[in-house]
Order: sequence, then C-alpha cells, then structure tokens
Amino acid sequence: MERRIAILATLAATLLCGCPGLCILAYGGNIAATGRTDLIADASAATWFGVLIVCAGCLSVLVPLITGLVTFRRSQPEPQIKNVDDPIPDPLSGE
Repeated sequence: MERRIAILATLAATLLCGCPGLCILAYGGNIAATGRTDLIADASAATWFGVLIVCAGCLSVLVPLITGLVTFRRSQPEPQIKNVDDPIPDPLSGE
C-alpha cells in the first residue's frame, strides 16, 4: 500500500472513529462513575449502561490504532525460489 494512502486512511479513521470514541469514552466513564443519567432512573442500571458505553468507546478508539498498524506494517519480501528442477543439496556433504 502506498504511504500516502496509508496516512490518509489512518487520519480518516482517527477523525471518524478515534475522536468520537474518546468523547463516548468520557461520557460513559462519567455515567459509570456517578451512576446518574437522565435516560435511566435506576442508578445500578445506569452504571451498567455507563460500562457498556465505555466498552463501545474503547472499541471505537481501537479502530484507528488497528488501521495504523495494518497500513504501516512492512510487507515481507517473498522468498525467491531458485529453479525447481535443481537437485536438493545434501546437508551432510558440507557444500
């Protein structure tokens, strides 16, 4: 993959997934820590709702990290096969 395309893919993933993921992570952490939200009256259910949102935020933050690792990894050079018809050398002969 070309380096320019890899940089653009990583930037797009960071802007579209990483930044909103951090906001979701902060919101979920606030709900999980305080147990207060306007959506759910029960504090125990609100805490579990906050934990669920924290997990979703973590997954959303992982997307740019995985995108960066996959796009910037070095590809291994393919091993060059000599001639298939050549005989296999004897490992005990020392040649």
